[in-house]
Amino acid sequence: MSSSDPHRGRRGHASCPEASDEAPKRVTERLELSAYATEENINFENLVPGTGAVRLDSQPPNAPKSTVGASAQYTIPFGSWGTGTLRGDYAYKSETQFFLPNLPGEAQGGYSVTNARLTIAPNDGRYELSLYGTNIFNKEYKTYAQSIAASFGTVFGSYAPPAEYGATVKVKF
Repeated sequence: MSSSDPHRGRRGHASCPEASDEAPKRVTERLELSAYATEENINFENLVPGTGAVRLDSQPPNAPKSTVGASAQYTIPFGSWGTGTLRGDYAYKSETQFFLPNLPGEAQGGYSVTNARLTIAPNDGRYELSLYGTNIFNKEYKTYAQSIAASFGTVFGSYAPPAEYGATVKVKF
């Protein structure tokens, strides 16, 4: 390659028009809703021949084509004592590839996760008690996967935690 080569040091070009919208809204004094959606269209263009790992139809790593989510939070007053707040969150991601060139087994299909929380707190804000659940429907999904099929005939990966439930106490001193 000469120094005047326009492809020197680069293997191609990717363009990424993205659409995104997030809309938090207080529906009533007690109810707040929010939602978001993203749609990505990432295209590889002008690839230099022989670059190997990237094809024009490759999906970039960790870039799902679409994500959608929503949350709802409802606050219940407990007279002059304090409040209780119920919250639910939902999130969806479409198929995600973890590596180029998108080998079999290195992807996570589309999935959704739901979390919930109940928080009770006095008006003075000195403490709060929360009960929570994450991934409450126990969805099994990969957070990482890599194929070593060429060498060892397998794919290894990591999975997100299963459903978890717990409580937290916060105290301000």
